Amino acid sequence: MQFSSTSSWMRIFALVSALVMPSSAALASATWTVTATTGDGSPLNAVNLGTTLILDIKLETSAAGEMVATAGSVNNYDTTIVSVDAVASSVNNGPVTGPNQLLFATILPGVGSFNGITNLESGVRDTSNEGPGQEDTFLSALSTSGSGGDGTAEDPQFTIVYNVIGNGTTTLRVGTFADYADAYSGASDNIVNNAEVTITVGGTGPPPPPPPTAAPTIDVPASAEFAANLFGASTAAITNPLPITLDVPDPFDIGNA
Repeated sequence: MQFSSTSSWMRIFALVSALVMPSSAALASATWTVTATTGDGSPLNAVNLGTTLILDIKLETSAAGEMVATAGSVNNYDTTIVSVDAVASSVNNGPVTGPNQLLFATILPGVGSFNGITNLESGVRDTSNEGPGQEDTFLSALSTSGSGGDGTAEDPQFTIVYNVIGNGTTTLRVGTFADYADAYSGASDNIVNNAEVTITVGGTGPPPPPPPTAAPTIDVPASAEFAANLFGASTAAITNPLPITLDVPDPFDIGNA
């Protein structure tokens, strides 16, 4: 059987998991968090046109060993305000022991992280045909049973970058959304806590640097006039001073010393 997209696999695994996984009194869940910054440091409510919006995204689960399948994306934003920069983005921020993995079951400080969930996405992928508006998929993970860790000790696993191209206000949703045929399939429940970022762009770009400050000029009068004013002498006396004769003994004339 052929499937047209990774999200089709998401739906299959979500349905299978709901049928075969035992129920649990504890609610298993996935939680997305996002930290948003701009390339030039402008605030999110006054983003400068022409800068970049940087989303550092992290996925955690409520317990280790419960991830079965999931997908993650940034979606449903105004494409006239921001545009994804797939080249500058990174969907695999894992350590050298598993650069394309996340939610590691074993983390040994100074050694490495192991037994993580593999991200099937090698970059940001346009999957807008699967839901409303724009969707930039950065995570697809599939398994047949609960595995991996909970992600709480990990740094953000994804960095998605957007170029700010137009003025206005828009909200970027981050996480796993059913209206894009995506789901979180846990070992007991399928609860997802998504995130979002709202920005307002209204500037014309960062202010230009101030012009260089000219070195101060000092109006120094002619030397004769300056000295005359300073010492109270006439200009003529200073211009034509009287000769001064100094009687300096010859240091080599020892007998006359």
